[in-house]
Amino acid sequence: MGGEIDDVQELLNKIKTVLSDTGWISCGTPTVENNPNTFVKYRVKNGVVFVRGSADGGVTIGNISTTITLGTIPEPYRPRNLVYVLGTIQNASGYELQVNIQTNGVIYACVLHNSSTSNYWKFDICYPLEDDVNL
Repeated sequence: MGGEIDDVQELLNKIKTVLSDTGWISCGTPTVENNPNTFVKYRVKNGVVFVRGSADGGVTIGNISTTITLGTIPEPYRPRNLVYVLGTIQNASGYELQVNIQTNGVIYACVLHNSSTSNYWKFDICYPLEDDVNL
């Protein structure tokens, strides 16, 4: 009988994790964290992971051959599959920012051009927590 109670408690803990709201939590690298004009944050709410980042004259993202690490999502909230999004460079160059979150939680970014860089950029990503809960 104790095993059944433990199973129910484990299931309740998983449900609580999925439905909780962490609020916005910084997950940036030290370079991001130490720059007052840049942030990378995540939030988990109702089973969805939201990730956003911004630089207003802050950390520079390099060209396509010099991908930069912006942060890391902690273990329980990492995507099960690689997640990609196109972000926005806040200038008139017309080039896009590519951001991806690896299955190990690492957030990478680069400007999709051979010679352009930018320290004015924004991105937003969201993905569901996967079906680890097995309800």
